[in-house]
Amino acid sequence: MAKDYVPRRDADFSSWFTNIHEYVKNKTSGKDAPWKHIPGEYLDELGAAWNSWISAYQAIQHPHTDGQTTVKSQARVHAEKIIRVFVKRFLHWPPVTDEDRVNMGLPVHKKNRSPNTTLENRWALR
Repeated sequence: MAKDYVPRRDADFSSWFTNIHEYVKNKTSGKDAPWKHIPGEYLDELGAAWNSWISAYQAIQHPHTDGQTTVKSQARVHAEKIIRVFVKRFLHWPPVTDEDRVNMGLPVHKKNRSPNTTLENRWALR
């Protein structure tokens, strides 16, 4: 089973999401931005999910209510959904490089698939 690339602990998730948010912001800002392939509405959606997450997460860093915990949990579920779609849609393809993905804490996928010799060996044994 493949390991999930989204950090499990809230503190790790918060740092990781902040890193992605800032990285994408830097690569898409300005006239000479290297990543022009991401439409503004998706950048806004990612930014809104990050703002919601940070606000909810910061609220539980001191004594808090059950309601604040619920809001934090809902913000995380929503943020993860937005991030996963954003990664698949925009960060899996050029001009995003493997180095960019590593810097954002995202998985780097193999370009070529390994041959499956198991079936070939099974047929050779017959």
